[in-house]
Amino acid sequence: MKRQHATSTFLFITSLFYAVPALLAEEKNNPSAAAPAAPASNEVADLEAAATTAMDSDNSDRAIELLRQAAALTDPKRNEDEWARVQKNWLGRLMDLGKFDEFEAVAKQYILAGEKAFGANHPATVRLQAGLDQTMPMLRKFKEEEEPIRTQLATRERELGPKHPDTLASRGRLAELLAVLGKRAEAEALYTEVLKVLEQEFGPEHKDTLKYHALFALVNIKWEKWAKAKEEGQRAFAGYQKTLGDEHQKTKDAKRLIEIINKNIAKKKPKNENG
Repeated sequence: MKRQHATSTFLFITSLFYAVPALLAEEKNNPSAAAPAAPASNEVADLEAAATTAMDSDNSDRAIELLRQAAALTDPKRNEDEWARVQKNWLGRLMDLGKFDEFEAVAKQYILAGEKAFGANHPATVRLQAGLDQTMPMLRKFKEEEEPIRTQLATRERELGPKHPDTLASRGRLAELLAVLGKRAEAEALYTEVLKVLEQEFGPEHKDTLKYHALFALVNIKWEKWAKAKEEGQRAFAGYQKTLGDEHQKTKDAKRLIEIINKNIAKKKPKNENG
C-alpha cells in the first residue's frame, strides 16, 4: 500500500481550519444574519500578541495557555471573525506541538459552538466536522508508526551503515513523522543529518538532496522559522533551476514556496524598516 506523505498530510490537516474565517464571512452577506459583528476585543488581541511572543521564545506551553484564555473571551455571535481566528490559532499550535488529544477536544468544542451559533448545516461547521473525522485517524496512525520506523532505522544503521540510501530513507521518514508529531528538536536534528550526508555522498544538486531541502523548508514554515525556511527553499530552487530548468514543475513549486516565505517575512518586518 502506498503510504501518504507525512509533510503533505500535516499541511492538509492545518488547511482544514484556515478556511473557516472565509466560510463564516458568508454570514455577513446573508440578509437573515443577526446584527453586525462587534469590534475586536483589545484584551483578546493582547493575549494573541503575548502568545506569539511566547512562541517566538519557544515557550509553547505558555502560548497555548494564552490562546486558551483568548478563546474563552470570544463569542461567535458577537464577532465571528475574531472567534474563528483565535480558535484557528489555538488549534494550529496544538497541532504543531503534537498535542493531538487536546487538539481533538478543542476541535469538538469549536464545532459545537459553531453549530449552536450558525446551525449544523453551516458550511464552516460541516467542513470542520468532516475535517476532524478525516484528521484524527491519520494522526493516530502516525503515532503508531513512530516506533516501527525507529526500529527499522536502528536495524538499517546496524546492517547497512549510516550512509546507505535505505538508512537515509528511514531517517528522513522518521524526521517527517516527528515533525507532524510535534517533536521539533529531534525532527530538526534528523533533517540536518540527512541533508549533511546527502550532500557529502551524492552532492548538493542530487535529486534527493534537493527534495529534502524543499521538505525542510516546508517544516520550517510550519514552525514559523522564516529565515531557515527561506534558506532551505532557496537551495531547493537553485538546484532545481540548474538541473531541471525554469519550466519544470519542481522548479516552479520551489519558486512559489519562496514567494510565500517572503510574503510572511514582509508581514513580520517592522513598518519603519526599509528594504
